[in-house]
Amino acid sequence: MKAEARARDLQREADEREDIIKRFEHLVRELRHALYGKRSEKLSPDDRLQGLK
Repeated sequence: MKAEARARDLQREADEREDIIKRFEHLVRELRHALYGKRSEKLSPDDRLQGLK
């Protein structure tokens, strides 16, 4: 009985940690999009030409 309760507790902790990891992964994706997404990639025509030289 005691071992079963401990196993349930450990599984619950593992599930909670997995949820936290998923939230952090989502935040990292949002941050990457904010930093490197389409809006951040807008260059003026002069800047584009400089990149080709």
